[in-house]
Amino acid sequence: MFSAITFDEISGLYVPAFWALMNSKKRHMYDSVFSNLKSLVSNEMKTEIFYGDFETANLLSIEKNFPGSQIKCCYFHLLQAWWRTANKMGLKQNNVKFFTRIVIENFKIAVHIKEKTMRSKFLNNVNKVIFEENKLKLDEFQMKQLKQFYKSVMRTYFDDHSYFSKFINHR
Repeated sequence: MFSAITFDEISGLYVPAFWALMNSKKRHMYDSVFSNLKSLVSNEMKTEIFYGDFETANLLSIEKNFPGSQIKCCYFHLLQAWWRTANKMGLKQNNVKFFTRIVIENFKIAVHIKEKTMRSKFLNNVNKVIFEENKLKLDEFQMKQLKQFYKSVMRTYFDDHSYFSKFINHR
C-alpha cells in the first residue's frame, strides 16, 4: 500500500490525500501511481518535499514524476535498514550487540550534521576511536565484524557517490 499525505494550509494540519494498493514495489508500479496521482490533483498542488523509505524504485519514480522536488527519507526506515544490515551480518548477537548499538548511535548523530565536511570529520573520528585505537576493547572477531558493518553503512549511506547519501540529512 502506498499513501500520500498533504499539508492543508487553511487548517494547518497534515491530512491523508491518496492511497494506492499495489501488487509489487517495482518501478513501473510507482510510476503508474505517481502518474495517476498527478492526473487526479490540480496543478496547484505543491509537490515540494517527499518523505519516503529507502526503496530505490520509489525514489527514482519520485525523481522522474516530480522533478525538482526535495526527497527526504524517513529516519525510522534509515535506522531499520541499519539494524537489518547488522542482523544479516550477525551483529545482533549478545557478544557484539552492545558495540553495534554504539556504532549505530554514532551514525545517528552523523545524519544530523548538515555540513558534509563536519560530518566527514566526525565519522573519521568515530573510525579512529573505535577501530584504530580500539577504545571499545573489541576482540579480533568483534573488530572484524563491526568494521565490515561500518564500511558497508559508510559505502551505502554516507559516501558521496552513493545514491542514498543525498536523502539522509534530517536537520
